[in-house]
Amino acid sequence: MREDNLVYVYHIRDAIATIHEYGQTHSFEDFRDTEWDQSAIIRYFEIIGEAATKIDKTFRDEHSSIEWRDLSDFRNFLIHDYMDIDVSIVWDAITKDVPDLVVKINNLLAALQK
Repeated sequence: MREDNLVYVYHIRDAIATIHEYGQTHSFEDFRDTEWDQSAIIRYFEIIGEAATKIDKTFRDEHSSIEWRDLSDFRNFLIHDYMDIDVSIVWDAITKDVPDLVVKINNLLAALQK
């Protein structure tokens, strides 16, 4: 395994941990009404997507329980459609997708440390 793959997985882990904590401590209304929060969370999603893109294909194929392509696609959506982002879509990702991703990334890191 290339060492930089692990670095990117740690970047993903750190970003999703921050997003996950935000989702557990804030409401949709907080998110909807606070542009700073939106910008910060969206930036973390961009980091996740960029890191997922940089992980080599062999590694992604070996760890296919994580939807690497979905992570990159969401980043691309946020970057390229930044003027039309529906914050409810981002909130859904925070509350529905991120908790599962936290578990998958933590399981992956635990398996890699064995």
